[in-house]
Amino acid sequence: MIFFKNKPESEFTIFDWYIKVIFQNYANFNGRARRKEYWSFLLVHNLIVLTLLFLTAIITYFVSILDGQEFIAYVLFFFMFIVSAFIILSVIPEIAVAVRRLHNTNNSGWMYLLHFIPFGSIVLLIFLFSDSKSETNKYGPDPKNPHFDDINEIGMH
Repeated sequence: MIFFKNKPESEFTIFDWYIKVIFQNYANFNGRARRKEYWSFLLVHNLIVLTLLFLTAIITYFVSILDGQEFIAYVLFFFMFIVSAFIILSVIPEIAVAVRRLHNTNNSGWMYLLHFIPFGSIVLLIFLFSDSKSETNKYGPDPKNPHFDDINEIGMH
């Protein structure tokens, strides 16, 4: 990807993690995601949504001062359409990074459905906050140290 030429993940900013999720792993439900990748994505995503909502409120307020009520409805509709479109388009990468994060804790991605039952979100948060298993699991190698198992296999062949 053009964004990350010769840049190791150890030097990624929270915006780099967000860009990686959106552009490289938009609908990738396979593999594993680090805590840093998941929580960076969520932080930047929520900041963008809050900024868009704040701008919508500010622009609507100034339009209400300058113009009539009919035009306010059009402006509000337009900006709420933009915010809604952004949220809808980001649902897939949000679920995908959560599933990969669950894979990193050696849980099935279907555990994400806990979000939809009472008190299930608390259990899901515990899984999303917990540290990864440093060994390779059925979902792939550890994203923090993908060559960890290579060292353990020295002399085994």
